[in-house]
Amino acid sequence: ASIGTAGGFIPVGSSPRKVEGSIGCFMVCAALGVFCGLEVGVAVVASILVSFGEILAEVIGLDDNLVIPMLGVLGVRIALSPIVVFQQMAAMMCTGLAIGVALGVVVGFTSSSDGQSKSDHNHVK
Repeated sequence: ASIGTAGGFIPVGSSPRKVEGSIGCFMVCAALGVFCGLEVGVAVVASILVSFGEILAEVIGLDDNLVIPMLGVLGVRIALSPIVVFQQMAAMMCTGLAIGVALGVVVGFTSSSDGQSKSDHNHVK
């Protein structure tokens, strides 16, 4: 926030965040990651996700105290994973998404416009 507030001119969408602040976040995260012993590539991937999470938290209205650490750990995990593990994680996430969409479609088809399920209409009071 200090870098964006002090020298930021370019806004990120309609939020008060500035592009310069996000670049500063990326640079500080990458420098700290390398200083703490991460490989440069790992530090860069984690820093990109953290910077993205900072912007996303502001735009969507999420708590950045939750989003930033989660995306930092996820970035390190992705960068350290062999490509096979990353492919397995992606396949599992896509499978979960497909199941969620399928369940949503089923619920949508079995619900009527007044909020009651079709089976509730069969019971006459």
